[in-house]
Amino acid sequence: MNITAIRQKTWFTLTIAVLIVLAASVLREVFFRELGRGIPYLTYYPAVMIAAIIGGLPAGLLATTLSAVLAYFWIQQGQMSSIEWLAMAFFIFICIMISLLANATRRANAKALQAEAIIDSEGRLRTVFENVNETIIVTQDEAIKYCNPQITGLTGYSTAEIRSHSFYEFIHPDDQEIVMNEYRERLSGEQPKNSYSVRIITKDGQEKIVLINSALVNWEGSAATLAMITDITQIKIAESDLKRSEERFRQLMEQSPMAIEFLSPDGKIMVVNSSWKKLWKVSDEEAAETLTKYNMLTDPQIERLGIMDQVKEAFKGKHVILPPIQYDAGETRDDFDLDILKK
Repeated sequence: MNITAIRQKTWFTLTIAVLIVLAASVLREVFFRELGRGIPYLTYYPAVMIAAIIGGLPAGLLATTLSAVLAYFWIQQGQMSSIEWLAMAFFIFICIMISLLANATRRANAKALQAEAIIDSEGRLRTVFENVNETIIVTQDEAIKYCNPQITGLTGYSTAEIRSHSFYEFIHPDDQEIVMNEYRERLSGEQPKNSYSVRIITKDGQEKIVLINSALVNWEGSAATLAMITDITQIKIAESDLKRSEERFRQLMEQSPMAIEFLSPDGKIMVVNSSWKKLWKVSDEEAAETLTKYNMLTDPQIERLGIMDQVKEAFKGKHVILPPIQYDAGETRDDFDLDILKK
């Protein structure tokens, strides 16, 4: 709740306290007028109690003050004996005690409601956590406070086994420092990376690669880190296999006796092999200029040769076989202002 809202609520409860005391005065005037100066606080005791219950200590103290002032100037008409002064002091003391008790009760009820809300919220979170695909753990004081059942499929350990160990015991020894640094930085208020990948060791000794997405949360009243863990072992293996495959293809392309070039969908040359450079008699630097300036889809010579439509069909993914053509490098030099062919 922001400061403005708190102030508005305070003024509201104080106003209610004033109205309650005024209502108590009206009640005395209407129903207990015959008492005169006797029992001056008859209707003010319940008024203070109601005000304190509604508005807490500030409202209770205000109601007490207003009640004492009205009793002195209105009921007692500004004249009181020593016994009456003692009665007022007793009234004020009792009302302060009532206000303190009501305030304490309000705070206890608020804390109980807050605790109930936290328990209810954590219960809902646990329900969500236990039905998601990702593995989720909550770590506090370097100990695992919660883990969902998916942890068993990832590590082979039961949830009870996991909670009986420190979380970094399951991390690969070479990656433990990474995890510990991230955990301590997050708890200290720093902003480390939200996600990072590390290796873990499963119960049967298998090594897996996982992606950890973590955030700082409040768990059972204290700071903790919540981590969502995704097994990316197969993705990493596939990436590694792809890199090896690309490297093998690159080697085959480079060793090919035929001139090969790869073009992007917009007609730019992306990669060429050594045979291509030999065909055009260019160095690496000169080939780089061609890759920068040349575009097959805007090549005027291809247009003049009458094969641009077929070239465009090929760029759309269709299988096309071009007829034999006489391609003049000199025209390409002039059309694209290539210095490499001005030798």
